[in-house]
Amino acid sequence: MIDEVTKLEKMVHEKTLDLTNEDFDFMLAHIGDPDPKLRDETIYILFCRLFLENGGCLTREKAKLLVNKALKHDRLFEGIEELEPDDLVFTRTFTALLYCILIDVDTKGNYQGFLSALQRKQLLDDAVLYLQKERDYRGFVTRKGWAHAPAHGGDFLDQAANHPEFGKARACEALKSLQTILLSVKTVFVADEESRFDNCIVTMLENEWLTGNQLVEWADKIDQENGKLNFRDSLFLPRMHTWHAFLKSAYFKIKAKKLDDQVFANYIEHTLEQYYLRNGFI
Repeated sequence: MIDEVTKLEKMVHEKTLDLTNEDFDFMLAHIGDPDPKLRDETIYILFCRLFLENGGCLTREKAKLLVNKALKHDRLFEGIEELEPDDLVFTRTFTALLYCILIDVDTKGNYQGFLSALQRKQLLDDAVLYLQKERDYRGFVTRKGWAHAPAHGGDFLDQAANHPEFGKARACEALKSLQTILLSVKTVFVADEESRFDNCIVTMLENEWLTGNQLVEWADKIDQENGKLNFRDSLFLPRMHTWHAFLKSAYFKIKAKKLDDQVFANYIEHTLEQYYLRNGFI
C-alpha cells in the first residue's frame, strides 16, 4: 500500500497521467480514506484531473471502465444506516463528489453521453435520494478533514439538477430531500452548508424543473412545521437558524439571477419580515 500511495502522490504533480486498472481499483477502494492527504489531496485531485483537465486525460474507453468499476461497487450509501457517526461518512461524501464529476462530463466535452442509460438513471436517482438518507451532519473532523455530507450532498444534487435528463419528477423528489435535512437538524451548521444545498433550488428554477409557486407551497409547509416549535424548545433555534440561513441564501441568488419573476424571492422576503416583526430578530 505504501508504494501505491507514494506512486499516486507523485502522479498528482506529473504533467501526463498514466494510471493502470490497479490504480483505479486502489483509488476507489480508498476514496473515503480517513487520511485527508490521501483522500483530498491525492485521490480526489487525480479524479478531477482525469476527467476535467484539458477536457479529460482518459480515453473514452478508460473513462467507461472507471465508471463501471465505481458503480459496480457503489459506495454512496455505505454505512448510512449506522446510528453513530463513523469514518464511512468520508466514503459516502467523496463518492458523491466523484459522481458530481461523472454527471458533469456526461453533458459535455470528450465524454459527452458516455454514461449508459442505466448508469445515468442511477446517478440522477441517487443524487435525489442521498440527502434523504444521510444523517451525519458533521463538518470538519479533527485530524481527518472535511466530512461535510450536507454540502457534498448539495453539490451532488445541484449537479444532477443541471443534467438535461433530470426532469420535473426528480425535482419534486429533490424538494423532499431538502425538506428532510431542513427538518432534521439538531444543531446549527457552522460551515455555511445551507448555501451549498440551496444551489439546486436556483438550478431547478433556471432549468424550469420547478416554478416559484411550487417552491412557495413547499416552503410554506416547512415554515408551518417550524411554527409548531416554541422558543423554549431545544430545537427551535437550530431549526429556525438553519431555515432562515437557507432562505436568505436562496433569496439573494434568485434576486441576482432574476428568476421566475421573483415569486419565491417575494415569498422569502415576506416570511422573514413577518418573523422579524413577531420576534425582533432573524
